Amino acid sequence: MVCNLKKKAAIAMAAMMCAFMGTTGVVSARTIGSYDLVIPSFGLSKNYTDTEVKSGTTRAVNNNTSVGGGYDLKCAVFNTANSQMTETKKFSSGDRVLIDYNNSSSAKGVKCKLGIWSDITTTVKVQARGSWSPDES
Repeated sequence: MVCNLKKKAAIAMAAMMCAFMGTTGVVSARTIGSYDLVIPSFGLSKNYTDTEVKSGTTRAVNNNTSVGGGYDLKCAVFNTANSQMTETKKFSSGDRVLIDYNNSSSAKGVKCKLGIWSDITTTVKVQARGSWSPDES
């Protein structure tokens, strides 16, 4: 009798799990990369993070942990051909920046990287550390 109840409970649990999994679909996990970059002065060039694959249609996020010297920097997401895919955002030490894509639905599945650069008025190299993801969630 006890064995029959356990068996029925296991079958019921398996049926509920199958029903739940069948209605939720497949969810892609977002990728998160870290960076520790020295950014050139005078906005002369961009430094890029390693590439990550965009898995959804949400905004990108830059979670900065530190920017040396209290300077402001700029960031945007670029594809592997260095074409800008998002708006440009300004950030400073400790900022969490959400970055809108120009066309988020066509960016899904694309390998991309975060570009970071200084302003033309920044006269020194600046270190930036943090993490980023091409998908907010």
